[in-house]
Amino acid sequence: MKTNKFMIAAALFGAMALVSCDPNNNGGGNVNIDDIVVTADYPEIELTEGAYTIVMKFEGDVCNDIVFAGSYNEWNTTVDSLIKMEAVGTVDGTAWDGWYKVVIPFTEDSLQGKPVQLTTDGAFDWNYQSGDSTSWTILNGQVLVKSGYSGEADLTYINNSELIALKSAYWKNSNSPCVEKTVYPTVTISFTFPTALTAEDVVNLHGAFNSWGDAVAMTANADYTVYTATLENVEEGCEFCAELNGNWDTKVLFTVDGACTGDNQKVTAAEVALTVAGVASACDALVTE
Repeated sequence: MKTNKFMIAAALFGAMALVSCDPNNNGGGNVNIDDIVVTADYPEIELTEGAYTIVMKFEGDVCNDIVFAGSYNEWNTTVDSLIKMEAVGTVDGTAWDGWYKVVIPFTEDSLQGKPVQLTTDGAFDWNYQSGDSTSWTILNGQVLVKSGYSGEADLTYINNSELIALKSAYWKNSNSPCVEKTVYPTVTISFTFPTALTAEDVVNLHGAFNSWGDAVAMTANADYTVYTATLENVEEGCEFCAELNGNWDTKVLFTVDGACTGDNQKVTAAEVALTVAGVASACDALVTE
């Protein structure tokens, strides 16, 4: 356990003050420093030579294994290549609940890395990494904490000759694999074109299912009249937009019933005719080319 001189001095001063104010002491008696219990801010574990020895406390939910991703393996996120963090447990008779330790064999002057909690099925997911720069408290050692991308923090550890101790208040964006997520239905969208397309044509599907991100190419049937896309776990936003060959003059916006029940949804020939006719739609306001 780490001994802090300032903490001992404060404890000694407080004990002496109590003695001097004790009406039953009659002005006598001495304070025995061995009787003063000093609680360290972090568990002091033995250093490993030629390695970075790090202890961290996680105040956010922990229900799965935690791995340390970093420069020691060139940021390889294959689970088998990552070093797993272990619970500290009890040190010198003191239980350190919520504390984890990791030893990273790395002799360079600085180490970059951060903890990531695995998913329930043991997969690596950056969504469950540690939080932003404001989530960290450095208790010991030299650590540079910088704001990263989208609710993340970049941590650089300097000097492996002393124990590094930190506290983490929450995971990235307060995400947690411990919270059971709702599994939403699979929705199948089917277009029937009044006039057959060709093998060279591509029908792309966009929508709120991925925040109007990357298009999903639809699959054609044998005669290129019906194009289908199956979307898993559609949480919300049952608006979809389809366009032909990347041409936004040929597009149609349609809405599946608001519940996204998972039943196969078929776009009628009349709706598709709007696309063929090049009628402008609300896709312009929702999709950026």
